[in-house]
Amino acid sequence: MIVFAITGSLSLILSKPILLILGISPSIGKWVYYPLRLMVLFPIYQICLLLIGTLLGQFYFFWKLEKKMFQRIGLMKLFEKNNSSN
Repeated sequence: MIVFAITGSLSLILSKPILLILGISPSIGKWVYYPLRLMVLFPIYQICLLLIGTLLGQFYFFWKLEKKMFQRIGLMKLFEKNNSSN
C-alpha cells in the first residue's frame, strides 16, 4: 500500500511540470486540460510504480502487475518478445 500511495502522489506532482514543459496549462480550458493531464499521468504512474517498487525491493511483484495490466488493456504486444523468454 505504501508503494501505491507514494506512486500516486508522485505521479500527480510530476504531471503538472511536464504539462507546463509541453506548453499545456489550465488556461486552455478544463475540458481539454484535464483529459490531457490524465493521458500524461498514466505513463508517469506506470514508470513511478516500477521505480518506487524497485526502491522498496518489490520489482518482480510490480513488474508482474504491470504486465497483467498491459495485457488487460491490450498493450501486451509490447512485451511479447520479453514474455517468451520468461
